[in-house]
Amino acid sequence: LDIKKYFFSWIFNLIILDDNSDSQNLRGVLFFIASSNVFGGIQSTLATFAGEKNVFLRERFSKSYSTFTYFIARTLCIFPFDLMYPAIGLAIIYWTTGLGHETFDEFWKLIVSVNTMYFLSASYGLFYAALIPKL
Repeated sequence: LDIKKYFFSWIFNLIILDDNSDSQNLRGVLFFIASSNVFGGIQSTLATFAGEKNVFLRERFSKSYSTFTYFIARTLCIFPFDLMYPAIGLAIIYWTTGLGHETFDEFWKLIVSVNTMYFLSASYGLFYAALIPKL
């Protein structure tokens, strides 16, 4: 679980809860959402793939499976969690910071865009973890 993210989401809610009508405050909320998901995606992938890298290389060199098979299996295993974690963090922030005045349809659009940012940043994290020899 990404407990730190949820904790900071609640702390952020307490800070911004007083006055959220200003457009600068709403931009700050969107920046917080974007930055926490982008850096969360990169860091989670760096942390997990760094531990898996030696096992993957050993299995790859012994021709147990291909890189494509590993990537598809890894993606399918973590996909539900990668969908759920940003959505939970966003649901905590969305309704309490004034973004909830929009329609429910806008909430789903934001969920899709945040998950897209998370998946793109996770792919950058996977790229960097594969590039850096010792992480």
